[in-house]
Amino acid sequence: PDIRISQGGRDLFVARYRFTGAADELTPLWVYTFGTAGDDEAACVALGVNDDANLTTLAFVGGWTAGAGRDLYFAAIQDAGLVKWMFNPSASGDDRVLSVAVDGLGRPVFTGQVGCPYAPGTPCADPSIAFGSTVLTPDGLDAFAARFHPITGAVEWAYRLGGNLDESATAIAFDPAYTDRFALTGWFGRPDAAPGQYTIDLDPGPGAAPVTGAGYADAFVSLMAPAAPEYVGFQVSLVLDQSESMVIWADPEFPSMLRALRETVADPLVIPHLGQQNPGGGTRALAVQMNAIVHTTREVLEQGAQVVMPWTVMDATTAPLFARRLGATHSRVHPADPPSNRVGAGFRAAAASLARSGIDPQTTPTSASILLIGNERPGDDADIARVEATAPGKFDRISALGSGDALRDDMLRDVTMPRPGTPDPTALEIDLYSTGFASDVSNMHPEPLPPHAWPFRDALRLMLTRLSWCASDYDRNEAHQQSDLTLLSAHSAQCALNPPPHPSCNPYADWNFDGIFDGHLPGGIDRQKLELHLPAPCP
Repeated sequence: PDIRISQGGRDLFVARYRFTGAADELTPLWVYTFGTAGDDEAACVALGVNDDANLTTLAFVGGWTAGAGRDLYFAAIQDAGLVKWMFNPSASGDDRVLSVAVDGLGRPVFTGQVGCPYAPGTPCADPSIAFGSTVLTPDGLDAFAARFHPITGAVEWAYRLGGNLDESATAIAFDPAYTDRFALTGWFGRPDAAPGQYTIDLDPGPGAAPVTGAGYADAFVSLMAPAAPEYVGFQVSLVLDQSESMVIWADPEFPSMLRALRETVADPLVIPHLGQQNPGGGTRALAVQMNAIVHTTREVLEQGAQVVMPWTVMDATTAPLFARRLGATHSRVHPADPPSNRVGAGFRAAAASLARSGIDPQTTPTSASILLIGNERPGDDADIARVEATAPGKFDRISALGSGDALRDDMLRDVTMPRPGTPDPTALEIDLYSTGFASDVSNMHPEPLPPHAWPFRDALRLMLTRLSWCASDYDRNEAHQQSDLTLLSAHSAQCALNPPPHPSCNPYADWNFDGIFDGHLPGGIDRQKLELHLPAPCP
């Protein structure tokens, strides 16, 4: 129904369709075209989340347009076929975008070729191309890769891979476990080159990774990853379940709990960024790296868990993208009925993902934590998987923020505590062997309150703050803090006056808290336990 007229020669187009359910029935939603007087082509497309328009999609398109030679073409097309941003630099070479892929934060990386095919004595008139503040000047025909901000279209980085003949990158794919790691493939050489005549340097940085060709033109495959960030001091793996507790709908776009999660993760006062000012003085010297796992209440494609957000160093640019895409990703997962929790699958997926985080714990010691969010009662596989996840070199602690049927004390006994070997451990034994802390906010149903006004958000902020700011604030044994012991003594006296099941007496009150903040004791035992007190030096 949408007929377009060519601008001359070939024009590029992007079209979005919806499958209606019947065989061969596709409904066109929109069409975008772009053309010059010459031949223009779109060579690749990838989809991403439009983070400034709720639950809509961007189509990242790459190709080339006619110019002095061929000009690179990059664009983000949104709903209704409107251009969100476009980059179409002009140079004199045979410049082409040949592939695009979107990383875990929704950022497109385009790849292809720039410059002119190698011809001694006949160089390009002006092969240089400015990618923001980075100018790429090819020597012959070179491969390139460039990342753009998905919303603004700003160039975040660009580099070229070159050699003494011709090179081109033809495809790219990202590692789902680690944001900045991807594989690049293409070719190098010339059809008439002799063996050993040509070499490509596959290191885009100051180092060198030379590969010498075997004659004619050769293919290459290279795994690209940044150097491990030595400034990461805290790793937090968010492990979310797929039960009804995560899909409490009080928001037209996202579940309330996920909206609170997005707002909290994006807050630099909760997840500190490298270089920001500490409230206790000084500058933040260590960063937080975070990822997210969803474990299902039923197996999907024979998998009990999957990484939905890769390991990402949180800063002013990445945190909003991470938070937004986390909410959008998980909100599309529907609860099983009846639920059958597989928290063990989440533990195993988190442990496997930790090994691919880009951080070597032998050279970069970090404080690694799992925060369970919205979990039902754990299944039969939780014990073994928890031990695996807290093995040496894995996670130091596991904490839990429950809702729905997630009873706090069950989570303490069955999830955050390696069993001391007794069939019925006492509260003190649980306390001594705990690997974290737990909370129950199930008695505070969010409706009709907005997400920012109910206790889940407060509890989440306190737990992530404690896990992300200062490792010296607590250790594996939560009760070894003098302030905790003082609170425990005060609480024991309260229990003597009001024994269970009186609400002011909880046998695990020393190292966990519930949804009614400041309500049990004068001064608020729950909030005191998890409020942040930054010692002078805090990384």
